[in-house]
Amino acid sequence: MRDRQQSEGGGDSGARAGAAPRLSSRDIAALTNGQLMGPPDVTVSGVAPLDRAGPNDLSFLAARRYLQYFQRSSAAVVLCKPDLVGHSGALS
Repeated sequence: MRDRQQSEGGGDSGARAGAAPRLSSRDIAALTNGQLMGPPDVTVSGVAPLDRAGPNDLSFLAARRYLQYFQRSSAAVVLCKPDLVGHSGALS
């Protein structure tokens, strides 16, 4: 699992009033039995595909063909399949 630092600003699904409760990267790692790579206190309130995820969203990387989207994504937290860890900058 990869964390990205949250940036200020809006434009993502979690920025609206009445948005879902926030979940921390630590909690997500525990719920998914994943290995956390990055700060444990990054929070998300929405879920979106890599190419549409904003700084308050959780996304996922499931295949190498999506690495290009991962590398440009603004997602706060990205779940990554274990076999993709370390490929083409998937985790830094």
